[in-house]
Amino acid sequence: MKRSLLVKAIRGFVKLFFRIILRFQAWILLRNKEIRSVEIHNILILAYIGIGDMIMFTPALKLLRQKFPHAKITLQIGLKNSCEKVVQNSDLIDEIDEVVLDQKFLKFIRHGWRKRNRYQLLISDFHHGFYELAFQILYMNIPIRIGHASSPGFKSVFDFLYNYKIQMQEAEHTILRNLKLLKPLGIDFDIDKEIQNTSLYLSSEDKAFARRYWDEKKLSQEYVIGIQAGTAPLGRWKQWPLEHFQKLIQELLNTGKKVILFGSPGEHPMLENLAQSITPPPILFARDGSFTQSCALIQKCQYMITNDSGLMHVANALGVPLLAIYGPTDYRRTAPLAKTSKILRLGLPCSPCFKLEGEDAVLNCPIQIKCLREIQPEQVLKTLNDSPYFT
Repeated sequence: MKRSLLVKAIRGFVKLFFRIILRFQAWILLRNKEIRSVEIHNILILAYIGIGDMIMFTPALKLLRQKFPHAKITLQIGLKNSCEKVVQNSDLIDEIDEVVLDQKFLKFIRHGWRKRNRYQLLISDFHHGFYELAFQILYMNIPIRIGHASSPGFKSVFDFLYNYKIQMQEAEHTILRNLKLLKPLGIDFDIDKEIQNTSLYLSSEDKAFARRYWDEKKLSQEYVIGIQAGTAPLGRWKQWPLEHFQKLIQELLNTGKKVILFGSPGEHPMLENLAQSITPPPILFARDGSFTQSCALIQKCQYMITNDSGLMHVANALGVPLLAIYGPTDYRRTAPLAKTSKILRLGLPCSPCFKLEGEDAVLNCPIQIKCLREIQPEQVLKTLNDSPYFT
């Protein structure tokens, strides 16, 4: 107990030390300019975010490109989660700069210094305590810096980095939060239109792969349902119980549907066990293909069923009819909003409890995430059968 308290105290002291250093250097190094006084030729977007968040950023990216059609837009990433593949085949960005987040502060300081004075505009979409990125911003000397700042339910230690601070609201959808980053640039938007305007860009090679795969599995005359039974490793509390997925898939197969199980390579053992518990086993696509190949296969499915996940946003962006199963996550912030998408949730009084301030309420749930666990396979089947997009 004493050891853990000591470690916590040391971490708190280190964070305080870094904040003091950051603020002092910001006072010396940062220069602020008004947008109307700067010609913008090079734009840096910090996107240390997940796949779903990247998809929800695409409406803002499209409007940014329309505003600055000739500017060079660089997307800096570094979580090694393939989020850049959402837009790498588009004209929305010109360069992908991968700087892996690994707590090596000198690396980020050197990176910032090497690119000092290169960019005129920074748009930051990171909300976490990434001190490495904060140091990089200091040394880049970017005159216009727009980022999300402290808001109701969210305290940021990096407000001082931005000369245009954008607040978020607790129940505000992430797409709208991202679009609000464009307001200082004089970019107007129709929220009802843009909130359904997410995109994912597939290459011709990925689409050709999907056609070959469909032919190989003899799926061209079948009704194919894609299912993602897993979630990101740090978000397993979003995962509907596997025994519920087992019953659901078995019922779908019994009606003559075909099912493809999608997941990451790390989920392959879990999904293989799930597939082997079903007769006949569904098709499993988790280990042998790339992220974009999975997306191309999803595009060919007639329907998709997922947890709250990155592949949920993939299906939504590709226009594939979708049912997403929600538990503690705040559906007001992340729900798929295409007309062909629907969410299913119990709506308990205590949910959603995963909010801007973090996941502590979820991890300490006194009723063991009942809001997700008690959604029954029969409820999912009824919701599917009531959908005009499910046949």
